[in-house]
Amino acid sequence: MRKGFTLIELLVVIAIIAILAAILFPVFARAREKARQTSCLSNLKEIGLAAKMYEGDYDEMTLSYQSHPAATSDYEWRSDEVIQPYLKNWQILTCPSHDTTGYSYGTNITDCGVSNGTTGHNYLMCYRKVAWFRYPAETASFLDSTGSAYVRRNTGEPDNVQYETDRHNGGCNVCYFDGHAKWQSVDYIRGEASGTSRFWHAHD
Repeated sequence: MRKGFTLIELLVVIAIIAILAAILFPVFARAREKARQTSCLSNLKEIGLAAKMYEGDYDEMTLSYQSHPAATSDYEWRSDEVIQPYLKNWQILTCPSHDTTGYSYGTNITDCGVSNGTTGHNYLMCYRKVAWFRYPAETASFLDSTGSAYVRRNTGEPDNVQYETDRHNGGCNVCYFDGHAKWQSVDYIRGEASGTSRFWHAHD
């Protein structure tokens, strides 16, 4: 006669499998998110390069931002539209970890206290001469957003920055005005936002 497993033995095996699953599934989830984070960073790098090519073709003027056109109502071109000739890809504008459709890289605007004279808003760091930026390698241009058209800081907590701890492993990807991109921790971005900083302000 062939001897089968007892109920106790089966329960022990099931318990071991459940314990292993509880240990390994979070590891797999983090690895998957790390891959998405890398893909997102690559997207932002491509966006940054497209923005630099746009500047080279348009008298060294930076992009407008997503929901406010660059100049008057006669020139209603958004940032995602004007860089399409350089990207030729709409999907690249959405983070792989973004769980809804639509734009997910916010163009940076900030309360810099200087009117650029074209948009009618005194807090935009867009549609300006490249030479206006004193610290392009330290000032954010595009950030991983919650899905909004823009990210900014007026006072206190930055608006529309993606802070979910389960997305991009406790941080978000950033593209700077010089075109390079890197991951930054939530603590770094929040710490920079607590006061005047080059991260949010091009002239400080």
